[in-house]
Amino acid sequence: MRPTSLAALVLLAPLAAGAQTTSDTSTTNTLLSISLTSGSLDFGVSACQNNTSIVFSAAYASPVPTNAILQVFLQDSSACATTAPSGAKTLQLSETNRVLPFTVAAQTVAGSACPSNTTDTTKTVCALATVTSTSTTTSTAALTLTYHSAPPPVPTLNSAEGGDTAVHLHWVITDSNFDHVIIHYRQLTPGDSSSVDPCNPPAPAPFDAGASDAGSQADSGSEADGGSEADGGSEADGGSEADGGSQADGGSDAATADAGAPAFNEADFPGKTTSKSTTGDVVEGLLNGATYQFYVEEVDTFGNTSAQSGGLTATPQLVHDFYRRYRCEGGQELGGFGCATAGAALLPAGGALAAALLLRRRRRHP
Repeated sequence: MRPTSLAALVLLAPLAAGAQTTSDTSTTNTLLSISLTSGSLDFGVSACQNNTSIVFSAAYASPVPTNAILQVFLQDSSACATTAPSGAKTLQLSETNRVLPFTVAAQTVAGSACPSNTTDTTKTVCALATVTSTSTTTSTAALTLTYHSAPPPVPTLNSAEGGDTAVHLHWVITDSNFDHVIIHYRQLTPGDSSSVDPCNPPAPAPFDAGASDAGSQADSGSEADGGSEADGGSEADGGSEADGGSQADGGSDAATADAGAPAFNEADFPGKTTSKSTTGDVVEGLLNGATYQFYVEEVDTFGNTSAQSGGLTATPQLVHDFYRRYRCEGGQELGGFGCATAGAALLPAGGALAAALLLRRRRRHP
């Protein structure tokens, strides 16, 4: 449970197990049964550093005997003492106030230094009810608090694939206490002009028919006869394009690792989003043609954050495919999560569109 959770956990301490009584037959006391409720049982480094107040309540059975008090304290052992130590918080019980709240500061449990990368620290919250009259009765209830100080394992960012105004990220999470992933990203290069309408791309330049009739390419022989391309080998044999892999292997929208990149600095990454997925997610709303850099972190259920994964870069690309044409024609079904392909969610809409076009053609040609 997170430090800010409002979910309650109730631990009931039966009186028969925790009571000590000195009898006096002249007076009969109603013995107390105590329970503790908690807003948090487990917390991490962030709660300690912010000195978060962990809120508890002590509840007791009624009626409340005369001279009944409740003392609250922390201790390292799991079994609560039957005598409150010096400095214990004392709450006066009353018949009209049967649930009494109190707080424990996270730093009190974890230590003022808020250590990290260490073993967990566990302490017990103890509530000791005492009834004093001609006899004395004590009843205890306990609740365990655990400070989790070690960060979660670093997630592995395996790939980043460019889609249409989006990038698909794929990662691996190995932590059983996983809560969510933080995605950090930034734009490295300019992208396509935002003024370009993807539904009405610019028309290609007009074809100049005169250029072909002049015979500058076919008749002059500068390409075929000169041998500057075929014989020189600058393209085929030199290997600068085919063998080097800079074009064939790099891929305009595939991820590339940030080899030799400077250390991650969160302030340099204005883009930030989260995901509950343990395998990957999509960052949408990106600019086609721009190169983006990505890092991911894990946050566990205790609020601790891992170190950053290795960085990857990817470039979204405008693809005027069936899905793009479908959306430009007013289609509303979503598919592909911003990718260049529509995906399974679009198949019913695609079938309906194809049927409508076929029906339209039949009506035109009876």
